[in-house]
Amino acid sequence: MTKFPVLFACLPLLLRADNYLLGKADFAAGPEPYGIVAGDFNRDGIPDLAVVANGTESVSILLGMGAGRFAPPVSYPVGRGPRWILAADVNGDGLTDLAVVNQNCPLTGCPGIGSVSILLGNGDGTFRHRIDTPAGYGPTGLALGDYNGDGKLDLAVSVGDNSTGNTVLTYLGNGDGSFGPPTAYIVGTNPAYVVNADFNGDGNLDLAVINHSTSTVSILLGKGDGTFQHGTTFPTGSLPISAAYVDFNHDGKIDLAVVNTGNNTVSVHLGNGDGTFQKNVDYPVTSQCFGVLAADVNGDGYPDIVATGWTESNLSLLLGNGDGTFGPYLTYGTGYGPMGVTIGAFVDACGRDLATGNAMQNTVSVLANGCK
Repeated sequence: MTKFPVLFACLPLLLRADNYLLGKADFAAGPEPYGIVAGDFNRDGIPDLAVVANGTESVSILLGMGAGRFAPPVSYPVGRGPRWILAADVNGDGLTDLAVVNQNCPLTGCPGIGSVSILLGNGDGTFRHRIDTPAGYGPTGLALGDYNGDGKLDLAVSVGDNSTGNTVLTYLGNGDGSFGPPTAYIVGTNPAYVVNADFNGDGNLDLAVINHSTSTVSILLGKGDGTFQHGTTFPTGSLPISAAYVDFNHDGKIDLAVVNTGNNTVSVHLGNGDGTFQKNVDYPVTSQCFGVLAADVNGDGYPDIVATGWTESNLSLLLGNGDGTFGPYLTYGTGYGPMGVTIGAFVDACGRDLATGNAMQNTVSVLANGCK
């Protein structure tokens, strides 16, 4: 098993002040790791990892052992062509479950209906057999949130295949891992990703849908009863692929960071607090960026942005200034072909270590980030 070398403990004394990630270790994670998420699946106080293994239509669970070590992966079947993954308590039993969006897309196209697989957690690091919900042709992203205020998690899925009319589908949760029938909302062309947050400050969750082909973001404002109304649609960078949200400038309003594959940038859209956003400011990052994370990586209290560069085997770190602006990107090596990225206390108690799923190396890279 790969371990971090002892010299990691000495590195903070040797590295430049801008070198926040101190090194990496790689772990086997199943064929073609894609999305990745952290959670304490066995309730031992140590974060674990769940990684989509696209090559075997499964999710690999890597139970954390502390100090940057992980047990060998254990796989659970999901649907065909799994892409992104979320961790949440879907059935309300206090245990962490997993939700995976499955595109059902081989290289030749999308011949059938995609799905969302729910894996209910047993609380000991194992998961039950999946519960599948059909999700249109070529679903691309998913979000979980309580859209109607009944205390049960609901589901939103962006559907990127043009034959279905370019929609986001919402499903009300039954509270047991299953969902009711979908409601479709028309968005921009080839939606690639969806997130939910309260963008207009009314206490209801809204949706932001990233439209790849039109290089736009569609906002759907939640009514609080499980339905949505169309808000603004605004331009972002070229060919957006994923997004993250947080309050970058500490004004109490949710902002968006959108990763753009067409011009290798991250677009930062500062929120106005009413469901609209200011014009994007674009920041260059590593080429062929894909996944994105918004979190405080350097421990200064300001959210930063991490973007993976899947053809460059690295990630870009944009350090936030606390006012919604960012410094030039710093680059850190990962395994080959990083897609998704997550954060947690994998190595150090600070909780700012990063992990990527590397689709072309069949590994997870864990990047240590010492407390400062």
